[in-house]
Amino acid sequence: MQIESIVDFKFRAGPPTRSYDDQRRDDQRAYAAFYHAMRERGVLLPPSHNEVMFLSAAHADEDVALTADAVDAALRELREKGVV
Repeated sequence: MQIESIVDFKFRAGPPTRSYDDQRRDDQRAYAAFYHAMRERGVLLPPSHNEVMFLSAAHADEDVALTADAVDAALRELREKGVV
């Protein structure tokens, strides 16, 4: 049995990305700021907004919790700065 999950961060208004045209409308500047904010919190994301992350059985509950907390803190910071 295989269970897969993909995590994809896109900064744009509207429904989930479903096409190349949707992808082209994302905010690359916001992703770059998010990337750096996450890195400061010990979470390394793909450097390009066109890449995805994968969650696997190798990730412990603590890894997921650390990442979720980092996302929350990073987004709060970026909202306060007016980036997102």
